[in-house]
Amino acid sequence: MNRYKVMLPVLVNGEHAQFDEFDSEFTVDEERTNVQSGLLEVVPRRYRVLVDTEVYGVRGTDEDPTFSAAMLIEQEQMLVNGGHIERVDDASVKKTTTKKKEG
Repeated sequence: MNRYKVMLPVLVNGEHAQFDEFDSEFTVDEERTNVQSGLLEVVPRRYRVLVDTEVYGVRGTDEDPTFSAAMLIEQEQMLVNGGHIERVDDASVKKTTTKKKEG
């Protein structure tokens, strides 16, 4: 499921007006058609890089291995299924902290 923003002055699914955001489970082809036509845009979401390969300019070994991107389903599935990234929500984004040694 992705989050989309309506970009044209029409109702989508009979209820979403221009500039409204909504969640939907489009097929790869439906999503591509809706985005390429300019009807919808994908709303960016947060991801965490899991490997020491650069993804959207971020590596899993970076101090903050998270980034935001508006990915089409097809691209996101490829990167997630390949073990390169995972979705994160803002509440679960881990901040790097320095722990003091006890003892």
